[in-house]
Amino acid sequence: PGWSSSGGPWITPELSMQQLTWSETRVSGGKEVDAQLPEPYKKRDYYRDALVLAFPALEGEERPLKDLLRRVTSGGGEVDATLLTNNDLSKGVEIAAADGKPPYLQFEFIEPYAARSIAVYMTELNRGRSRFPFPSVALEASEDGSRFRKVCELEAAGRRTIEVPALGNFPLTRAKYFRLVASGPGSIAEVRISGAPRITEWPLKANFVHRRGEKPFPAPGTGPKESVIEPASVLDITKHMDSSGRLQWEAPAGKRHIPRLGQTTTGVENHPAPDGGLGLECDKYSKAAYDYHFNHFFGDVLPKLRPLASQGQAGVIIDSYEVGMQTWTQAYPQEFQQRRGYDLRKYLPAMTGRVVGSGDISDRFLWDIRRTDADLMDNNYFGRFAELCHQHGLKAYAEPYSGGPFEEIGSGSKLDIPMGEFWAGQGEHYSIKLASCIGHVFGKRIVGAESY
Repeated sequence: PGWSSSGGPWITPELSMQQLTWSETRVSGGKEVDAQLPEPYKKRDYYRDALVLAFPALEGEERPLKDLLRRVTSGGGEVDATLLTNNDLSKGVEIAAADGKPPYLQFEFIEPYAARSIAVYMTELNRGRSRFPFPSVALEASEDGSRFRKVCELEAAGRRTIEVPALGNFPLTRAKYFRLVASGPGSIAEVRISGAPRITEWPLKANFVHRRGEKPFPAPGTGPKESVIEPASVLDITKHMDSSGRLQWEAPAGKRHIPRLGQTTTGVENHPAPDGGLGLECDKYSKAAYDYHFNHFFGDVLPKLRPLASQGQAGVIIDSYEVGMQTWTQAYPQEFQQRRGYDLRKYLPAMTGRVVGSGDISDRFLWDIRRTDADLMDNNYFGRFAELCHQHGLKAYAEPYSGGPFEEIGSGSKLDIPMGEFWAGQGEHYSIKLASCIGHVFGKRIVGAESY
């Protein structure tokens, strides 16, 4: 029910669209480590572990941010720093203007800190189909807390369904005070200032957010070799963590960074839906999840359709895709290995924004991630949809475009009748050309169009 996309009240969180989520812990090695790894951020009270990795802590990330801060203040006074460093993206702090100053959030370090990057997450109230709540946010630095200089403007994430940060990469800047200055009030859930650079626009490259328009992907970032993770140094220590998150591991000497990675639901629902028809969108990377949805969606209707189907007069449509991105599924490591021919675990820290191997190697790995996502959408969603339709003599229609983790021509190739759309007063919509191209390339004799 609704024009987008494939969901309903029968879809439970574990069968819904999934996103990669993680928490991070630092430990000192050369001994038996016994540590409780925090459960990563989750939605709808659903979380499932995937992998626990370990790699040498990067220069500038040897200690967690909360241990380096003296205090955090804003226009309203002192702020509880734990609210900004606890990996809970559902709660945060409100920043507002005061004393004629623009809204700001100021971090005072115990000692001058050498920073190279920053990531700022909004609260859950700011996510969904909305845009970044601030028209602009700048990072500033100061030695004395009164005279500040501008370090960078943060690159804000656009329309999204998965929590992604606004980012800033900048030359090494050493200061005792850093502050975020916003052009308007808003709520901030998490701030991560780091002494190591991050992959340029990594949420875009890792498919956490959709690429809009024709803007090319940015070039690989660069940084000192101390801020690059060597793939061979990434260890899979999943077997050393129990179901409660307790890690017991004989760690190599040196400080180690340990991401606990897993999956939670994106929380996206079908829309608009009639009473009783609203629910989570199914996992688009899983054939089993789509089969479950297809069977529950049609239920006892399929036998009634057979007389029409036998005459070629019955079909099913997936309307325009408007439910955002997906970055994980339970079988993702195996799907990646099968399709790309190598194990993703040595490079997976790039999904958290860290440089693995080099900027170029990281970008190539994230290209493989996007290609795998597209393959899964082609085969396990659009392709599986067509297979199930054909099992019941139904024709498969779809509008295979508009803001998802798929490649439109490939997804459209799976359909009997690819479709586009045009609206009065809008001129020619690109999807009409897209649908006709799919028809020409793959020998589809008929293409369709939604029109208003």
